This record gives sequence, structure tokens and C-alpha cells, in this order.
Amino acid sequence: PEPAAPAPAPEPQQNDNFPFLLVDDFVRCDPNEATTYFKGYARYRDNSPMNAVCIQIDFYGPRNTKCSGCDGVGDGNWGFSPFGGAAPPGTPVEIYVVGCPPGGLPPGGATEGSGFGDLTPQSPKWTRTIGASEQCAEITFVQK
Repeated sequence: PEPAAPAPAPEPQQNDNFPFLLVDDFVRCDPNEATTYFKGYARYRDNSPMNAVCIQIDFYGPRNTKCSGCDGVGDGNWGFSPFGGAAPPGTPVEIYVVGCPPGGLPPGGATEGSGFGDLTPQSPKWTRTIGASEQCAEITFVQK
């Protein structure tokens, strides 16, 4: 009899090396003809709101970094309305946690024009390809 082939090493979990987890069990995306937007939360493990977590949105490259609880959006909350209206169908979107730059973000967040900090992901990426203009909510990142 031939010896059994060794079992392959298990694949690492998608979030093993990240300080934040993506919790997308409750994400809802509903049609919104007027404006495509995304919103969610940053939370501690005990589910309490976590402020000053930098969240990045990319589509066709880096677009905007905002922080949770900044700009009067409420503790632990963050949101993006990056298209100024409806998103073009087929737009690929990624949202994830990044490190905040020293000194924090400017009001309204960081853009290509203001310069980005380190955009190395600190969480798994929430991804979606926009089929039609929509609003997506409850995208949640939780500190490990």
C-alpha cells in the first residue's frame, strides 16, 4: 500500500492577522435611486461604540478615509456618500479599516487631494459591486 499523502496545511482564517473583524451578518443593501451610500459602525468587543477608527472606501483606487464618531455622525458611526448621487452600475466597492494618520483626519476625512495615511488593511474588506444605486447599512468592524 502507498503511504497516505500528508494533509495540506489549513488555510489561515481571512482575519487572523487583523486587529479588526468584519461583521457583515446584518448588512442590508436596499435600492436608493437618489444617492448611493454606505454606513456602519466601529465597535469594541463588548459591542460598545468605538470612536476614531479610520475606515477606508476604495472604488477604482483609494477615494476617502473617514473616522468613526468624527464629524458629528454619532459615537461609533461612520458613513460615505462618495458619488455625489447614484453610483454608476458595475462600480466595485471595498470598505475596510486602516490605521489613522498621526494627528488625525481633516474634517470630512482624507482624500487623494489631502493625502492618505497608510492604507494597509487592518480588517477584512467588505466588498460589493454596485448593480444599481443603493444604500448599504450595518457594515460593522469590531476590535479583536
